Amino acid sequence: MGDFNALREIEDRIGGPARLGDIQAMRNCMFYCDFTTIKTVGRQYTWNNKQEGKARVFSRIYRVMSNASLIDLFPTAEANFLPEGEFDHSPMLLSFYKNDKLKRPFRFFNMWAHADNFLDIVQTNWEKPVYGYTMYKILQKLKWLKTDLKQLNKYGFSNVEEENTRLYSNLLQIQTNLYTCPNNESLASAEKIDAAEYKLAHNAYISYLHQTSKINWLI
Repeated sequence: MGDFNALREIEDRIGGPARLGDIQAMRNCMFYCDFTTIKTVGRQYTWNNKQEGKARVFSRIYRVMSNASLIDLFPTAEANFLPEGEFDHSPMLLSFYKNDKLKRPFRFFNMWAHADNFLDIVQTNWEKPVYGYTMYKILQKLKWLKTDLKQLNKYGFSNVEEENTRLYSNLLQIQTNLYTCPNNESLASAEKIDAAEYKLAHNAYISYLHQTSKINWLI
């Protein structure tokens, strides 16, 4: 982190000229180092020349950058740029605190991979065009994918325990009916269908229990 005295985007300066050549060095640095900027709040521009009227220039040249390892260690890291007061540079407060009000961390459940549209969801998000350095492109695609996987879970896997119980009850009822009418072909076909549906739901439920309880021997 620090004053890099360089722009990354044309929008990082107002009140003065900003050319493509001014941003290339910063972009190259972040690209080759696989850096990304951590979450930033507060002042958008971190420096101004303290001039009056139309002569005032604002620039964003102070940054806090990180790699994937730092993001994994400190997912709540946040840089807060404060008012500059009598200075030309804005002071920055870097926080690594744990916020108990944050949403639960995203967790990938293996049972999602058995959904018919799982691969389509992954492929669709991974093929979306993203412009920027490598780490930024990966993080952006993962962000999109996370949103769609949450929807998949909401509408297909949100009640795995209830679904497991319901389908098992259906299967037992069909088998009871079949016991009284053993030659009924419709019941035999229904049993086959219900057994297959229950197997899928039960496997999803066991997978869910395996991941949430972290019991390695559960099969």
